[in-house]
Amino acid sequence: MQVNDNTYISLDIGSSKICAIICELQRDKTINIKGAGISSSSGLFNGDIVHLDKLKTSIKNAISRAEHEAGYSSKHILVNIPALGLEFLHHTGMLVSKSETGQITKEDQTECIKRSKTISFTSDKRLLHAIPLLYKVEDVPVQSPVGVFGRRLEVQSHLIFSKLSLLNGIHKVLKDYDYSIKGMMFCSHALAHALLYEQERSQGCFLIDIGGSSSKVSFIKHNRIQRSIVTPMGGNLITKDIATCLNISFSEAERLKILYGSLSLRNIDPQETIDILTAVEGRKKIKLLLLCHIIESRIRELVTYFLKHMPLISDSSYPIVLGGGGSLQQGLTPYFQHHLNKNIRENILDSKSLMGNPSYHTAIGMLLYAIKTNAIDYIYLKQPFIKRCKEWITQLY
Repeated sequence: MQVNDNTYISLDIGSSKICAIICELQRDKTINIKGAGISSSSGLFNGDIVHLDKLKTSIKNAISRAEHEAGYSSKHILVNIPALGLEFLHHTGMLVSKSETGQITKEDQTECIKRSKTISFTSDKRLLHAIPLLYKVEDVPVQSPVGVFGRRLEVQSHLIFSKLSLLNGIHKVLKDYDYSIKGMMFCSHALAHALLYEQERSQGCFLIDIGGSSSKVSFIKHNRIQRSIVTPMGGNLITKDIATCLNISFSEAERLKILYGSLSLRNIDPQETIDILTAVEGRKKIKLLLLCHIIESRIRELVTYFLKHMPLISDSSYPIVLGGGGSLQQGLTPYFQHHLNKNIRENILDSKSLMGNPSYHTAIGMLLYAIKTNAIDYIYLKQPFIKRCKEWITQLY
């Protein structure tokens, strides 16, 4: 397989599936996606690694499928951290500048951010991100403190913690396969760069990501994640509800959810029936409305959770953008518009392209975020002399 220093793997470790993308970084900082692969996620439960070897196999399967499709390989990898088990809080750092000019310096800013990360936490946690949100110089809010006259500087940071055992386990798996880890990040960082417009990231937007075993909401403004919440309510929980209530298998429940499930209850004929395969009675008919009521009850619970833990989400001056496989549930957008926030933007993505598949949004977004933050950069490769001569001749004519 072909390998060069500008080839990268982006690995999205999800609760129900693991997605890998292999791309080549171009000179103009764009990416050329060479291949993609998906495998079922094994070895994880509620944000913990319960079977390291199973997780290792799942990761390798996804990467191998991407490599096979691409005809490319790489040892450079970016990875997201599963959201369940993450913790979020705000903390403030303060200092008194000793600058001779009386202005806040870049060094002051760096030290103040460092102090905002100085907080007691248990030994089983590790700080994943510290995102500076608000600066104040002499108690006056400023966008950037560098160069501002004043002595007293403070910054409020959004801190994201992960379980140390989870980080160590993922790190061990990737190191065992001899990968060079270029970054580990919270998935909403990635999704924000894959799904949101620059104006939305700047002026304020809610990003809802409905995954298999969790749902995440992040409020993004001034190009930073201001606040985040995670709940263990995702698409798999809805499927389990259907399976339990109808006494059917998980796979049959998933099939019914995808084919017939809808949140537009008013548009469903109360007499319409569908065929299901039960564990005891075999094939039988049920009312379609029953299936949809099961789905709606869990989505209603999700809406209640969002409103309780992030009340600002109902403010229609901030748009909502939906992501994740669970966002494809029929009727979800109008349901959220009625019960959560009228200002919901539909994703305008080509359904025939890789970007049109929610499974790959996080992996692609990680690459975009890594480029923006210079976590990865184009490396100018020394070409053979004959090839360079051909390029020079082409440029001359």
